[in-house]
Amino acid sequence: MRLPRGNWLADESVYVPDFDINQISTSSALVEGVYSGSVSSSTLLEHGDFGLGTFEALSGEMVVLDGRIYQIAGDVRLRSDDFLVPFAAVTRFHAESSFKIWTLRDSAGTGGGM
Repeated sequence: MRLPRGNWLADESVYVPDFDINQISTSSALVEGVYSGSVSSSTLLEHGDFGLGTFEALSGEMVVLDGRIYQIAGDVRLRSDDFLVPFAAVTRFHAESSFKIWTLRDSAGTGGGM
């Protein structure tokens, strides 16, 4: 197993990974009305593949998942274009563990549920 950047505690019993969170702007800037973008979405993705943010003019919520940017504004759409981001916080996601869950079934029992 390859460990992310980090350090062992002094007694070497526990490994503590370093996780960087990269943030564009501040929430107080949004409160003050700074809704224009300052960093391109392609630059944002260079610094993280998992996070949250918003779009220019507050035109939806931003979800960054698996290195893809989704815009949620009544519906959900994948954004593949390059655009300016006014606020976001992203990191590199490193799963410490994983497990399988059972497939949920819809009311008809076809497995088309969640």
